Amino acid sequence: MKQMKIILNEKEYAENCLREHTLGDNPWASAQILSKYYYDVLGYRQARIIKALTGFISESYPRYANDKARWEENIDFLAKSAGKYPLYQDTAIPVTQKELDTILNCGLSRQHQQVLFSYLCLAKLANQRNNRANGWVNYKTKDVFALAHVSLSTMKQDIMINDFYVRNLVELPKKNDNLAVRVAFCDEPDVKAVMYVSDFRDLGYLYLMQVGENIVACAECGMLMRGNKTGTKKYCSHCAGYVPQEFKIITCVDCGKEFRISAKNTKTCRCQDCQTIKDRERKRLWKANQVDAAIKS
Repeated sequence: MKQMKIILNEKEYAENCLREHTLGDNPWASAQILSKYYYDVLGYRQARIIKALTGFISESYPRYANDKARWEENIDFLAKSAGKYPLYQDTAIPVTQKELDTILNCGLSRQHQQVLFSYLCLAKLANQRNNRANGWVNYKTKDVFALAHVSLSTMKQDIMINDFYVRNLVELPKKNDNLAVRVAFCDEPDVKAVMYVSDFRDLGYLYLMQVGENIVACAECGMLMRGNKTGTKKYCSHCAGYVPQEFKIITCVDCGKEFRISAKNTKTCRCQDCQTIKDRERKRLWKANQVDAAIKS
């Protein structure tokens, strides 16, 4: 089940992208965060954001050249909207003993509890970022279940949420076409926490670990997974055969400047400045050829 990625500290994430010269496994989300970082932290405005984002993406994302026109359009949009949304810098979400007890004693299955804990964490994150959120979770139902590590059909997902509803654990919107869920048992922010959630990748497994089940963290990436009976499991299925992506240093064919790109990038041969000059030259020659063709005709 594919999971959405929730990034708590976007400033830290952006700085890691710049340091590692990568857009991670979700290039669009990373580009959004980078645009906000350029605006909020570095003080760039539209034109400078476009230049910085274009340069970074073209040098660090191998597929940029394959869809350059679309990326240019998207980068322009991101630069225009960079100042509309804050750069989130959350570090952790507090969970109280009362909230944990409510979940543990709800009279429902362990899978129910995993999903309910996931909704709780998402609701508290929403409350922390917006004081008017009031516990509402607006993510798709399937995405919440993926975070909870609970795989069910759409119908069974709806039945489970109804189980929460009839027990007054959640509230549902009046409109049937709205899939939002409001968690009804969130404590106030000033209530003492007994645990803090700083990683949203495996909320369901985090809950199972909290209640004493055999859940361990991957020694390489930190992802949570079910442990084995012998206690020897150290790596998740991905990291067990994972080879870190390498980068390479190449020399610009025009100016001789050295710069770093992804090892998978086999097309880039110029630095961003020289590539811009080359693109302008090609455009100028194309226009000249168009004029010559028009005169001859």
